[in-house]
Parts: sequence; C-alpha cells; structure tokens
Amino acid sequence: MNAEVNANQIVKALRCCGNTDTKKPDCEHCPLVSTRMCVKVMLEGAADLIVRLNDFDQTQSKIALERCQKAEAQLAASQREKQAAVDGRDELRKAFALACRIMSDNLPACLPDNQSWHDHILDRVRTEPVCRVCGCTEDNACPGGCYWIEPDLCSACAQDGEAVSE
Repeated sequence: MNAEVNANQIVKALRCCGNTDTKKPDCEHCPLVSTRMCVKVMLEGAADLIVRLNDFDQTQSKIALERCQKAEAQLAASQREKQAAVDGRDELRKAFALACRIMSDNLPACLPDNQSWHDHILDRVRTEPVCRVCGCTEDNACPGGCYWIEPDLCSACAQDGEAVSE
C-alpha cells in the first residue's frame, strides 16, 4: 500500500466512491484522485484496514478470554474455599454433638433442671467468655493461669501462636 495514504484518506475515498445521493463517484473531492490509482489504492488500503481490525479484534478477544479464564479460576478457588469452610463447620457441629452425647451417657446427673449438655454448653458460650482455641473460661482457666487478649482468645493461646485473629 502507498505509504503516504492514511486510514482517514481511505475512508474519505470510500465515501466519495459510494456517494449515496447521486449513486455516482465523487472523484472531484476524493483525496486519492491525484494518485491516478484511487480504486487500487483504496482497495489495498481497505484490505489493510480489515487485516489490522481483525488483528486488533483477535488481540482484544484473546485478552478478554484470558481475563475470563482468570476470573473463572478465581471463582472456582473461592467456591472450593467456601465449601471447605462449610465442611469444617459441619465437622465441628458433629464433634460437638458427639461430645454432648458422650457426656450425657457418662455424666447424666450433673446438670440442673434436666438440661441437656448441648443446651448447657451453648448457654455458657452465649453468656460468658470462652477461648476459641482451648475452651478455657473465667472459672476454668488454663494451667498456670491466663487472661483475655481478645473477647474469645486467652493469653496462653495467644503466646503459643495457636490462634490468629479472624
């Protein structure tokens, strides 16, 4: 393609050749008429523009596809993490229910007013501080003693590095 011809000139030449009002070429206003090869130059320029547009579209499509794939992978990882958290909570619930059942079977007369171990433990968790790591309370501290670092973390567990604030 002629190096002096730019995309704007090609577009203008295409408009001059395809005059919709007169249905005739308007060579008088065509920027390529002086080249004496306006149709050839115009077609070469149009072909070059189409190639560049296709390359641009392919590049943009590739970038968009890569972004979609990355987002899809992140979503899948997030869903796996959420499922793992749900599975972990389910295991804890089962362990808690099993512990309450074992205590009911082995220590049935220890609770007031025919309260179940399940209700008794949940009542205590709701009404007093309990360490999220070791389960110590105000009345049942860690061996050697401890104090509250956070509302649900004792100093002994914080020193051991067993719990990270969530």
